[in-house]
Amino acid sequence: MHIAKLTLSLLLLFTCLAKAQGEKSDLVDAVLHQSSIEISILSMPSQLAQLPALMPLKGQHQQQLMEDLVDAIMTDFNEVEVLSSIKAHFMVKGDSQKLRQTLLWLQSGYGKEITQIEILAQQQDPVLLQQYVMNFSEQQISAENLAIFKKMVRVSQLNETMFKMMESFLPAMMKGMADIAEVSGHALPKNSGDFEQQIANQVNMMRNQFGPMLEMQMVATLSYLFRDASAPTLLAYNDFLSSAAGQHYLQLSMESMLQFGLDWVESIMANLAQVMDSQALVVRH
Repeated sequence: MHIAKLTLSLLLLFTCLAKAQGEKSDLVDAVLHQSSIEISILSMPSQLAQLPALMPLKGQHQQQLMEDLVDAIMTDFNEVEVLSSIKAHFMVKGDSQKLRQTLLWLQSGYGKEITQIEILAQQQDPVLLQQYVMNFSEQQISAENLAIFKKMVRVSQLNETMFKMMESFLPAMMKGMADIAEVSGHALPKNSGDFEQQIANQVNMMRNQFGPMLEMQMVATLSYLFRDASAPTLLAYNDFLSSAAGQHYLQLSMESMLQFGLDWVESIMANLAQVMDSQALVVRH
C-alpha cells in the first residue's frame, strides 16, 4: 500500500514538473519571439555580409581576402543552434515570474513600438550609422533626449557589456592570431604568466581610459536608431529596463550572447587560420 502511494506521488510529481517545464518552454519561446532577439539572430548573416562595406580595401587581392574572411566568419554561424543555445540559457537561469512580466511589457503598446524600432534597426545602412556616430555631438539632440539616452546606456549596462565581451573574447582571439601567425610562418612570442589576467588588466585600463568616450558613442548610436521614437515611449522603455524584470531580461540576454559569442569566436579564428593558409598558398604559387 505504501509503495503504491509512493509510486502515485512520484508520478504526480513528474507530471507536475513536466507540465511546469512545458509552460516555461512556451513562455521563453514567446519572449524570444515577441522581442527582437529571435529576428536579430535570424538576420545576422545579412548583417555580416555588410562587413566589407564598413572596411573597404584597395586592390583585388585584398578585397578577395576580405570576402574570404567574411565567408569564414559566416561558415559556422547556425541560426537554429544559436537560438537553441539562448533558449537553453533562458530555461535554466530564467525566473518565470520575471519572464512573464517581461512578456507583458513586450506585448504592451510601448513594448511593441520599441521592438519594431529594434527590428528596423537591423535594416539600417551601417555606413550611415557609422558616419553619424563619428560626427555626433550632444547639441544635435534635445537635452531631454540626451538625458534619456544616457540613462538608457547606464541602466542597460551597454558599456560594461562591451568590456565584458572584450574580456571574454580577447583570449580566444589572441590564441587564434597566434595560430594564424604560425601558419604564415611568423610565430608570435610566447606570453608569460597568467595570460587571461593580463587581458583583464588591459580591459580594466581601457574601461577607465575609454569608458566615457564609448558611452558617448553608445548615446550617439541610440539617438540614431531611436530618432523617430517619442519621449514617452523612450521613458517607458527606460522604466522597463530599470525594473527587476527588465534587469533580469538584460542579464539573461547578455549572458547567453556572451556564451554563444565565445564559442563562435573560437570557431571563427580556426576558420581564419585556414583562410590565411589558403591565401599564403595562392601567393606562393
